[in-house]
Amino acid sequence: VMGFPGYYGHNWDAWIDCMSCIDYHEGPMTHILIDPDETLEIIVRDSEKLRKACPDLIKDLEECTAFVNERAEDGRPDYLKITYR
Repeated sequence: VMGFPGYYGHNWDAWIDCMSCIDYHEGPMTHILIDPDETLEIIVRDSEKLRKACPDLIKDLEECTAFVNERAEDGRPDYLKITYR
């Protein structure tokens, strides 16, 4: 869905690197790009089922999202947002 590059490492470090560049339009690391004043909302569907089946996955997603938000060059807290449904 995100369109990560072919060399994507399929781990959380690689996810952080790609997601940290979603507002970098010159040489993008994803197919989804946002403007500097926008927020990317990540919608997790069937989140209760996922939380029960893979609680560590939800925890890792939240921690990595927080890290990307902290890493944002402009320091804005809403670079990425997770919504559970």
